[in-house]
Amino acid sequence: MKKTILSLLFALVCVSGQSAAPDYEVVPKYLKLPKGLDKMGNAHGDVAIASNGDVYVSITAGPKAGVQVYNAKGEYLRNVEAAPKQFHGFVIRKEKDGEFIYGADLTDQTVYKLTLQGKKVLTIPPTAVPEKFKRKGRGKNAKPRMRLTAMDVAPNGDLFVVDGYASDMIHRFDSKGK
Repeated sequence: MKKTILSLLFALVCVSGQSAAPDYEVVPKYLKLPKGLDKMGNAHGDVAIASNGDVYVSITAGPKAGVQVYNAKGEYLRNVEAAPKQFHGFVIRKEKDGEFIYGADLTDQTVYKLTLQGKKVLTIPPTAVPEKFKRKGRGKNAKPRMRLTAMDVAPNGDLFVVDGYASDMIHRFDSKGK
């Protein structure tokens, strides 16, 4: 299973060319884990590639949980400071003023825009979504809730955030988080 996941990751990293069929090569043990770790950690999030070729991987458990960064050779570089440990889904987008990570935190249901170094540029709290667009909670005193699981950024800067796990909602925000 681990080899399969790493092979898939490598295939994503190595896709090249303009042909209909991507070219890639499977390289066993592509990623070199952080010193002292024999396992990467649990992951159900995303993988994204920055414009410089660095590979960003969300890891949701373990001593290096958060967003791990590897260079194109698969060598561990660092974790992104301030990135949530439960980034379920994220993307990297290059904009006129820099390159940014956009993601949804599964735990606190907050949407973040971070620099590649981890500085928070935009925070959209769960209260920004009207209650009528949240799933009804279970139990007598349960509050409406969301399960933000993925997102993307439109060419005009609008943010589309998926409320996953069977709610069938996609929340749309402008580039300022409204």
